[in-house]
Amino acid sequence: MGAFRKADEITVSGKPGWEPGEYIKIKGVMTVGDQRKIAALQAGGTVDVDLVAMLDCMVIEWNLFGDHGPEPLNRYNIERLPTYYSDPVAEEVMKVVNKGKLADPLASMNGVKTPSLAM
Repeated sequence: MGAFRKADEITVSGKPGWEPGEYIKIKGVMTVGDQRKIAALQAGGTVDVDLVAMLDCMVIEWNLFGDHGPEPLNRYNIERLPTYYSDPVAEEVMKVVNKGKLADPLASMNGVKTPSLAM
């Protein structure tokens, strides 16, 4: 299980209020590049923008319906998602984000109080 293996994707579907056949697929791992993209998207934003930025980065595919059939995956439609769609997806994204995180990253540094960039 290497750092650059293709991570499993996670499909969220069948939630209360969702139509049969609707799903949202998210990345199974968050990368440093994803973190940078989210930070850039939310620069100067609010908490709501943080959620939109996170979903914009982590959602890779969906099949969601509007009045005239499937709606395209784009930032505009992400912002329009009802919370009964965004909340269960955000919950799954947070599981991905927190996977393997240390509760106290500095505790693993053997007494070093600040990280060093020196090589």
